[in-house]
Amino acid sequence: MKIYFVRHGESVSNALGLRQGPDGGLTAKGIKQTKAAAKKFSNIPIDLIVSSPYERAKLTAQIAAKATGKKIVYSPLFTERRNPTHLIGKPTDDPESLKITELIYKNYHKKDWRHSNEENFDDFKKRGRQAIRFIEKFAQSKKNILVVTHGLFMRMILAQMMLGSGLDSRTFFKIMHFCKTANTGVMECEYITDKKNIHYRKWQLAAWNDQAHLK
Repeated sequence: MKIYFVRHGESVSNALGLRQGPDGGLTAKGIKQTKAAAKKFSNIPIDLIVSSPYERAKLTAQIAAKATGKKIVYSPLFTERRNPTHLIGKPTDDPESLKITELIYKNYHKKDWRHSNEENFDDFKKRGRQAIRFIEKFAQSKKNILVVTHGLFMRMILAQMMLGSGLDSRTFFKIMHFCKTANTGVMECEYITDKKNIHYRKWQLAAWNDQAHLK
C-alpha cells in the first residue's frame, strides 16, 4: 500500500505569518498549488482520500477529490499540532508569541508540561501513533491513499515511522528543524505487509517534500 501525505496549499495565515488554528482558507496561490497537486494525483489510481478537518486542509482535499473522483474521510487525527488558543491569529514574530514559544520549547522535554492548552510532545506523539494505526487498517483493502494534512504533523508521522515508541522529544526536535515542508509538498510512503507472517509490518519512505508538480 502506498500513502501520499500532502501538506495543504498556502493558507491566508501562512501568507500573513500568523499563528494558525482550525479556521482560515487558502490564498489564490494556495489554490493554484492545490490544483497542480490534484492534477498529479489524477494520474495515480487513488482509492481513498483522508483529510484533516481544518479548513485549509478540507479545501485542499476537496480540490483533490474533484480531480480524482474519490470520497473524503475526515479525521481529527490528522490536524496540525494545537497552538495555545490565545496565540491563534497573532503574528509569529509578535513579542508575546515569541516569548511563549521560547518558553514552550525550553520545557518541551519535560513530561506533561504545558504552558496553557497547547498540545505537548507526549500528546502529539500519541496522536501520531494513532494516525498511523488508522492508515494501517486499510492495508488489506486499499492500494493508494492520499492523506491531506499539515507540515509539522507530517514530520511527526515520519519520525514515528522511523522510530516508533523509541521516539523521544529531543530526537523529534532535530527532525522537526531538519525536515522542512512546503505547501503541497508530498511525502510518499509504502506500507509493506508480508502475507506469510501477519506480524511483519514495515514502513518505507519513497519521497520527502516532493514539489515536482509545482514546476
